[in-house]
Amino acid sequence: RKTQAQKYYFNFLNILSMKQNEVFFKNFLLKDLAEIPKDFQSFFKINEGNICIHCRYSPKNEDVRDTSKEQFIKMVTKISKKYWNKKIFIITDIDGYNFFKKLSQENNLNCYFTKDFFNSFILDCQFVLKSFRYFQLNGGGMSSVIYFSDVPYLICAQIISVEKPYSQLKKNPWSTENQIFSEISINEEFYHKLKEYN
Repeated sequence: RKTQAQKYYFNFLNILSMKQNEVFFKNFLLKDLAEIPKDFQSFFKINEGNICIHCRYSPKNEDVRDTSKEQFIKMVTKISKKYWNKKIFIITDIDGYNFFKKLSQENNLNCYFTKDFFNSFILDCQFVLKSFRYFQLNGGGMSSVIYFSDVPYLICAQIISVEKPYSQLKKNPWSTENQIFSEISINEEFYHKLKEYN
């Protein structure tokens, strides 16, 4: 029987890094992923240091990892109220952009979309790496970038993979006190943790 080894790379990396020190992690963690093109440098300079929320949408088949209409509205509303002095940017792919943009307009939500400024996954990653806080409820590939950074985050998800968190609230050995990952069984747990998050 064949085994897909890549499924276990994340767990293996956690084991390998358990004995490393802060100096190693400082050099290991991502600071940048791309050189920002001149056309977008002013956007990054003006808007870095704000809030990023990653939202996932599947146009064909609904997935447990997707962000529902109700959760999108509730997340943006709660986070906007908590961080009233910060801009809220939604990070999603083009399908998610078309879906959530319409939803935000229909509900007068106070948020922005990076897809209004550029259509690049790499630039989305770069923008997230320059954010003040990052939030995610359930699935989304962007978390793979944020886990390997020093950006503060709160990520809650219903686990459907073989990845094993380092501890109850830490995804990795290098995760700090304001980098919180929590496995949840119901979405409401995210909002409970959001109240306590700084």
